[in-house]
Amino acid sequence: MSRTINNIAYLIPILTNVLVGRRTMHRGPFYIGNLAGMSVNIITVAWLVFAIVFFSFPYEMPVKASNMNYTCACVGGFLVIEIVWWAVAGSKYSRTMKKASEEDANAARTMMISTGDK
Repeated sequence: MSRTINNIAYLIPILTNVLVGRRTMHRGPFYIGNLAGMSVNIITVAWLVFAIVFFSFPYEMPVKASNMNYTCACVGGFLVIEIVWWAVAGSKYSRTMKKASEEDANAARTMMISTGDK
């Protein structure tokens, strides 16, 4: 199961890169160009999807409850919990963070005004 979760963790940022066409990538010292970079990203996404599916297969045949690979059930359950958590608590958390950010900005403005009066 740890392989699957690790592969999903690698897949998310690389797939995001592919979906936005590498527009958000910053050029670094090892920049290989858009065509080669996109090719490497697509091959990596294909490999990770294959690995996630492959590592979810049962270990031996015939499959029984005692030798079943429960990776898909565990990862799927975890994903459902995350989505519900995001739907329920995400909007409240976003509003709280926005309010805190606005309060910080107002406090900084107040501090600048009060130090400018002296």
